Amino acid sequence: MSYSSQDKLRIDTEFQARVRSCVTEQSNNFINDARPDFHNLASDALRGAEHVLDSFYRCVATAPGLAAEVENPDGTIDQSKVSDLEILSATQSGYPMVVSLWYMPDGLPWSGAWNQTTAPAL
Repeated sequence: MSYSSQDKLRIDTEFQARVRSCVTEQSNNFINDARPDFHNLASDALRGAEHVLDSFYRCVATAPGLAAEVENPDGTIDQSKVSDLEILSATQSGYPMVVSLWYMPDGLPWSGAWNQTTAPAL
């Protein structure tokens, strides 16, 4: 799938609504979480912070395997080809990455802020 098609998927309003629904569900799980960075992301997502939501739209739209199946032969996209389960899975796996993009709990650059050996299971 091309970057152009990924971007078309990211800005598709129906796709955004579906991602927002999954993000809301996941964020409710992290309010008052022991990790302040997860709590802060959850709070921002639930209040509709556009920078956070756009990060999720981008993250889910570029999830491996997911984006390729929505592209039509003519280059247009059809977000309805993506199942709710695929969006939920991509949201869950992307949650720690979006946390690290915006909250960097250990002060390292974002790529080093997520340590899968110590982070809580989603």
